[in-house]
Amino acid sequence: LIDSAEDFAFFWAAAYNGKITSSTQYWRLDANIDLDNQSWASYIDKNGTFKGKFDGNGKIIKNMTLAPSVANKNYGLFCQLEGQAADNRAEVKNLTIDHATIEPTVDLGGNTGVGFVVGKTNKYADIINVKVTNSTITYAKNIKGNQYVGGVVGQTNTDTKVQDCSVTTLAITAKGETTNAYFGGLIGHINGQTAVTNCSTSGVSVTYDLIANASRI
Repeated sequence: LIDSAEDFAFFWAAAYNGKITSSTQYWRLDANIDLDNQSWASYIDKNGTFKGKFDGNGKIIKNMTLAPSVANKNYGLFCQLEGQAADNRAEVKNLTIDHATIEPTVDLGGNTGVGFVVGKTNKYADIINVKVTNSTITYAKNIKGNQYVGGVVGQTNTDTKVQDCSVTTLAITAKGETTNAYFGGLIGHINGQTAVTNCSTSGVSVTYDLIANASRI
């Protein structure tokens, strides 16, 4: 159980270092968490895959600031989400992320997924009843490689379910030198079998310069 910022930091370190490797590993948020806009670079640059189950329990994580500083990785509360089989799935559910910020400080390279909840789903992944509110994604450097940027998840892949999720008041600002950058209020890019049900976005704005492909879901 997670009921303080300190507990969350311990959990987050384990998740980003790829130490949560089974859907039998269950974590539950038991209090609202204020991350106080601290830098979490030492965690998020690890690019670990979360294979467990995280229940936000209807709680709020606020003031989460991510400043990615390493290229060719995926970024979010969980950088990658992956289950072990169709009947043994990884899961994030029942969570609100409020007043969060993602501000990459370097060119993130190619095939990078960026989202407040999950950077990229690999397979057998469920994101259920998650809300993102009052948040921003701002790229300080030109985008040069493939980028997939979404309010909830950057990129989805094989057998992913996104259900009962919403994004409200999100601003994405970027500039780039590629025609392969994709932006969405909910999902940046769907790359495999993905079921999206009962989801919504409102108040989403995308401001971009020299990016040819802009799509919104």
